[in-house]
Amino acid sequence: MKATCRRRLAVFLTGLLLAMLATATHAEYVWIDKKNIRNYSDWSPPASTPIKRILKAPRQSSWAEELYKEETKAEPSPKEVLENSSVAQREAEYKKRLQEQAEKDKEAQEARKLAKETARRCSRAREYQATLQSGIRITRMSQDGQRSFMTDKQRAQELNEIKRVLADCSKN
Repeated sequence: MKATCRRRLAVFLTGLLLAMLATATHAEYVWIDKKNIRNYSDWSPPASTPIKRILKAPRQSSWAEELYKEETKAEPSPKEVLENSSVAQREAEYKKRLQEQAEKDKEAQEARKLAKETARRCSRAREYQATLQSGIRITRMSQDGQRSFMTDKQRAQELNEIKRVLADCSKN
């Protein structure tokens, strides 16, 4: 009877030892992929995965997981910022925001002014085009103060120039 007990005990201990070895050799990897999804596998992560995104590897401590948590730590909320900042810091931030807003307003005003000026120039160009196309005689003053009439060739050149100006107007 002692022999069978010993044999059973030996078989049990051998099985237990094999089970412990099997779990020790079972490697599991945990990593965060590009889509921020946690992956579990007994295969190593793709080579393109940065080391800081590998949370667990065989024979690796949890330092990688702590590194990931530090890296993905969220920005503090406005309430936390207010609690952790001094009055002088808040005043400086307020002045900075006011200055940025003033710059944005100035840029917007300049953009409106430029758009208004462009619209005025385009309107004048359309009027001049209508005058040129009407066929009425147009006079010009020379440098010596003499009046001269615009020739058909000059009229065609002016129309081409006005068409280029109006093409720029249609882009805006």
